[in-house]
Amino acid sequence: MEARYPLLAPHLAELLYEGRFAKLPRVGGEVCRLFTASRKSFDYSHHASLGVCAGQLYAFWSNGRDGEDLPGQVQCWCLRTQEGSWTAPQILAEAPVNPQVYPETTTVINGGTAIGAPFLTSFYSEYRGRVADGAGGEGKWSLPLVTGVHLRDPQHGYWRHLGVLLEDLLLNEGPRRTANGRWLMTGEDHRGRTRVAYSDAEDPADPSWRVVGVPKGEGPCFKNEPSWFQRPDGKLALFLRDDGGSRCLWLSESADEGETWSVPRPTNFPDATAKCHVGQLNDGTYYCISNPNPSGERIPLTIALSSDGMVFDRMAILRDEPTAPRLPGRFKAPGYQYPHSLQYLGKLYVIYSRNKEDVEVLSIDVQELVSLLR
Repeated sequence: MEARYPLLAPHLAELLYEGRFAKLPRVGGEVCRLFTASRKSFDYSHHASLGVCAGQLYAFWSNGRDGEDLPGQVQCWCLRTQEGSWTAPQILAEAPVNPQVYPETTTVINGGTAIGAPFLTSFYSEYRGRVADGAGGEGKWSLPLVTGVHLRDPQHGYWRHLGVLLEDLLLNEGPRRTANGRWLMTGEDHRGRTRVAYSDAEDPADPSWRVVGVPKGEGPCFKNEPSWFQRPDGKLALFLRDDGGSRCLWLSESADEGETWSVPRPTNFPDATAKCHVGQLNDGTYYCISNPNPSGERIPLTIALSSDGMVFDRMAILRDEPTAPRLPGRFKAPGYQYPHSLQYLGKLYVIYSRNKEDVEVLSIDVQELVSLLR
């Protein structure tokens, strides 16, 4: 493998690779349970994300039965009331979402929410299942595989389905805007090849999206589940998971607003082979929320901070309590998984699935995070 790019400060990389997580500081916060898995409803939860519109915070995730990516998986949502409590979960999308065009789809995944849109727009992907499960076709996912969007009517309080935006794209992260206003969202095609979609329309629900590829890079498979931020020089940095066994985050960059991407390269930032989420606080501080455990266990969940987006030199533990699945199910494992986050009313909200069963939101005072930089 090529030399690893020094994305993480050397002293932190050494701590993590030696498993000395107890040396990291801890960030306090309030945990709220949004969904608890059970035999009576759904026993699987994953792919959680947050959105905010008109002063309200929304949560979205995937629910299913018997494990991941099986027929009957749906997209669910709830919202945080003005009093600070969360409403009961409701189903937003279930397959087939587009029965007249794609009646054979069986599974829906939460695709995230457009951050910074004038209206609340929730994205989903629907598909027929995994090729490995006998759903047909070749590659990773069985076609048809499409991505669509729902719009929340704030005045009447209902969701309106706007239809399919893209074919052959399964979303990993919903749209965000660059400094120049371009929308970017990330995912993969039915063969598992990493893709980035971009749009210069004002409305993220406009069907004018274009899709480009990210090179595979060294190793047996494409680096996947990308998350991105924009550095002060305008370049985009894409953080990627590697299923090829390197147990580190990989990095790809773009100097043209996401139209082309460099060949991904390995970094010294350990990873449990999991999805991370990167972004910026309102004061410009860059952060990466991930499971930096080279053993492969998705414990602990941490946040790493950087003042320049080049080197992350502060890190703290968000959750590290031992945990394990209560119910059987495919691909379930201990840990705090697939985080997504956004800043809202002076707090950083982090949503994740616990053991791929329960959905929780952790709220952290942003000032406590800023103090880590000092």
